[in-house]
Amino acid sequence: MSWYKNTNNLISVCLCVVTCILAFNYWSVSQQSVVLEARVRVCNQKELDFNGVASECKKRISELHDKISILNSDKEVIATQKNSLTELAASREDMIKKVKAELKEETSAKERLEGQLAAQADLQEKLTTSENVNSQLQSRISELESQLEAHNANAVQPDSSAESASSAEDTLSNDAEESLFTEPHVEGA
Repeated sequence: MSWYKNTNNLISVCLCVVTCILAFNYWSVSQQSVVLEARVRVCNQKELDFNGVASECKKRISELHDKISILNSDKEVIATQKNSLTELAASREDMIKKVKAELKEETSAKERLEGQLAAQADLQEKLTTSENVNSQLQSRISELESQLEAHNANAVQPDSSAESASSAEDTLSNDAEESLFTEPHVEGA
């Protein structure tokens, strides 16, 4: 029995040691479990935060994509407007060139017309001068005809001398030659 007693004591001690080891392990595991649960909660919170930040980032990215698409459409509209303005500017430049060419033609036509008008005015002036000369010559011819008639009337009378007739005839012929070969002075010429 003594062996049995010793064995019982040994078993009791072993059981106590094993119980202590198990208790220590249980305590250690429960402490680690608490720490791990805290870490899990922190990780879960971080995951929620990251999910919130990720959803916010996705929302922001979506907004940026929308803005980019709007800017791209605006860019296309601006490019279209730029092309149309470039075409309009080119057509306006062509129109300006045509207008300048027409203006140049109009200016040359105006200069030609002014030259023609000046020539016409010159011709009108010459015509007026010729008419004045013609009227002076007509009046001189009328005057000479009246003098000739007077001279012929005097020549018919028997009392007239041949000398007076000859001097009157010379005067008439000299006056006629002078009026035909000299250009009379016209006012404004």
